[in-house]
Amino acid sequence: MSVAIPRLASCQSRPFNLVGPDTLAGTDVAKIWSDLLGHPIIYGGDDPSGFERNVASFMRKWMTYEMRLMAERYVSDGMIPDADDVERLTKILGRPLHSYRAFATEIAAGA
Repeated sequence: MSVAIPRLASCQSRPFNLVGPDTLAGTDVAKIWSDLLGHPIIYGGDDPSGFERNVASFMRKWMTYEMRLMAERYVSDGMIPDADDVERLTKILGRPLHSYRAFATEIAAGA
């Protein structure tokens, strides 16, 4: 990681998206965690209003509202990488991108 930060900081003049090698939906991520943990993980769906209600009990209401708006934007617009994002980021980092499954496997192993 110490090598990647300077490379990212000094790279191209145009912004870049931080992406992984796979584009995943919520159900894909839930499946990965289900596989790793050995029990069903259910994707909560695309309506973040339940999340807003839950966190409103311990967070400021304005903050939970803004978090819900942010989540709604992810749902409506997605986080789909541009066509060249994976190739461009791989070139900047000088290595293949890590998959979300590899990240989750590492986290699960440490738990």
